[in-house]
Amino acid sequence: MIDGKRILREVKLLRFLKHKNISHIIDLMRPAPIPGQSRIQFDDVYIVLDRMDTDLNRVIYSDQLLSDLHIQFLMFQLLSAVHYCETANVIHRDLKPSNILVNAKCELRVCDFGLARGMQASSDELTTYVVTRWYRAPELILACYNYSSAIDMWSVGCIFAELLSRKPIFAGEDFLHQLKLICEVIGSPSHEDLAFMNEGSANRYLRDMEFMPRKEWRDVPGLKDAPEKALDLLNSMLTFSPRKRISALNALKHPYLATYHKQPIKSAPVQFDIEAIERMNLTRKQLREAIMEEIRFFRGDCYDEQRQQSAASASSTPAKKTRGKEESASSTGSKYTRHKEESASSVTSAKYSRPKEESASSVTSAPSDTTALIES
Repeated sequence: MIDGKRILREVKLLRFLKHKNISHIIDLMRPAPIPGQSRIQFDDVYIVLDRMDTDLNRVIYSDQLLSDLHIQFLMFQLLSAVHYCETANVIHRDLKPSNILVNAKCELRVCDFGLARGMQASSDELTTYVVTRWYRAPELILACYNYSSAIDMWSVGCIFAELLSRKPIFAGEDFLHQLKLICEVIGSPSHEDLAFMNEGSANRYLRDMEFMPRKEWRDVPGLKDAPEKALDLLNSMLTFSPRKRISALNALKHPYLATYHKQPIKSAPVQFDIEAIERMNLTRKQLREAIMEEIRFFRGDCYDEQRQQSAASASSTPAKKTRGKEESASSTGSKYTRHKEESASSVTSAKYSRPKEESASSVTSAPSDTTALIES
């Protein structure tokens, strides 16, 4: 039930989020039904996403050259996606390099929204056990349940530092070690910074910890030669207090990304009520029905029982008596098999095509003097 609800939430969310830097669902299908079986009797769902070459984690730890222009363009796209999610009332909660897809043109898309939640969720609906440890914000380590999209901005800051240094900035072995590594770099938090904390073992550990002065960013391994403007932006992202952490919109306006200041910044037209799925209290049957509705959005009625029965009866009739019907079926069934015959780029159906603002002419391109991100 938990996995099923997570799948339903992610599918609905990916259909709602229409941004060129967020993965899109191209097709959604279930295993072929067994004749006579109910259309909701299935255990697997196949989600087809737009094709990308690799993920950012593999690029960072490859021998591929990452110039400052590459990093600027990647950060502009990542922050654009996070800002769009903020305006849609969505917290990703698991941003990390392996959840960021890229291609050879340096185009980026955020994926894996399985842990996403709404920003207005109650503390009972939120959990601190999210985000891979190395990218986990201090408020999550300190078990603060009333967190915001600032946790995504901390993760973006960790990814930014990793792009600059080609190594993780806070590679903690457990949550206390993670907290220690953070304080070694950004310094021990002030009493004002600790105002958001809840009482707990990590909090007591933090109060008992020996005072640590803030380290200069150029003294952090791998950041010695980083541009000054990049370090200034990094400094505003990796702040202990979420109240002082820069927002995605303000980060997009930072001088480090001046090259893209004339580019339009897209906001979500309406907010997505992601918690409505949690409030449904669906039974197992209702959950399967809800997922089937999502499949029907992409596949029409191709899994309906009546169509299955017609297909079964047709297959049992001699071919010479049903040739006309077969020809008719092949001509009318094309909309259900189009994804096999056409590439994603050639599909013109409204429900498969990308939004108009994502046409080739409107997508922001990488600077012309950068090399391909992934060498052939």
